[in-house]
Amino acid sequence: MRSGLWQPAQRGVVRLPGAPVTLHQKILAPCLAIPGSTASYRAAAALWEIPDVLGRSEITVLKFYRVRLEDVEVHRRSGWIGGTGFGGAGSP
Repeated sequence: MRSGLWQPAQRGVVRLPGAPVTLHQKILAPCLAIPGSTASYRAAAALWEIPDVLGRSEITVLKFYRVRLEDVEVHRRSGWIGGTGFGGAGSP
């Protein structure tokens, strides 16, 4: 990071400087920062390219994760549904 070859995108996640910041980056960087998290609500809708949805960084994490990420809305669930992830919308 000191060399300038990388820029922080989120805690523990880096990106190449000079690359355009995209909505996908803003949504997926928090998912990579928190183990087991998933894009949710408007973020998931934006990844699925659902029309007329203003995407923003929203993730869902298990309740025991006490995290705050800059410019990210964090939702919490108490458990998994169906053993394959969170219920509701997820990332493609």
